[in-house]
Amino acid sequence: TMNVVRNLQTLLYYSAVKEKKNRFALFRKDYLPVSALEYTDDSDLTALNDTYDRFICGSDQIWNPRCADFTYSYLLDFVEKKEKCASYAASLGISELPEEQQEKYKELLEMFGALSMREQQGANCLKEVIGREIDVVPDPVLLLSAKEWKELIPKRLIKKKYIFCYYIGDVEGMREYARKLSKKTGYSIVVVNKNLREMTYSCKKCYNAGPLEFLSLLLHSEYVCTDSFHAVMFSLIFQKDFRVFVPKDRKASSRSRIDYITGRIGGENRVFDSEHPAPLDGVEPINFEGLQPYMQEYAEEGKAFLQKFLSTEV
Repeated sequence: TMNVVRNLQTLLYYSAVKEKKNRFALFRKDYLPVSALEYTDDSDLTALNDTYDRFICGSDQIWNPRCADFTYSYLLDFVEKKEKCASYAASLGISELPEEQQEKYKELLEMFGALSMREQQGANCLKEVIGREIDVVPDPVLLLSAKEWKELIPKRLIKKKYIFCYYIGDVEGMREYARKLSKKTGYSIVVVNKNLREMTYSCKKCYNAGPLEFLSLLLHSEYVCTDSFHAVMFSLIFQKDFRVFVPKDRKASSRSRIDYITGRIGGENRVFDSEHPAPLDGVEPINFEGLQPYMQEYAEEGKAFLQKFLSTEV
């Protein structure tokens, strides 16, 4: 039944969905330097040993063995000299590694030239498995400054004031809160459409937003309401007043990375769950001015990690 509804949604918004795909393709073409050859089979990757001096893998849930597209290539199993390998802000996306995977992960990762992950929970989990320290570094989006990101972003897309919403899942109270905030402020709701739950949601839906349109909509909003880690990261970069909604279970992987970054920047009062619902009034403003030096320092930690790995002889 869900597949039928999804297909119906795609048909209804076919031109917008097609435009979104085109915008993603254009973004990759313009901003991501990739090899001329495309590799579609894991076995083809062994030829790369003689082509590249270093191999870096990262970041979002590439080490989650439960993902449908998971492959050991994401752990660089095809690289012969493991000291040429590093991970940058890799993520497990699960609270613990299944027992049947642990030996393979240890075999592939223990001799990496450098290891880093995006959240402390994942680093602690893998440290137990492979027996070595793992650095925790900022998500790659933080490696560009707000100024650098803004140079890429198109002009404001919506003139009126609005609340930017990006929902990945269905955290209790999240959508209802945005409605109440909209009613209180008089600002409209703008959703970058991600899933079927928005079909009956009364708001402006953006089906055609590519990466840059997504950033433009977030940048020019008055508030951000989300359950997305990356929407939180860009809210911090662009100094936006955000509300992030998380599962009640503190061990949930989708929550651990949000708890980690908000904890580091003193933004715990922006994290809400069903036991701690978001208030409409009295949310302490974020001291972005005081936060800037810390954000910059955190970004420098990531750059230093990469520079050290790339400058070490192997």
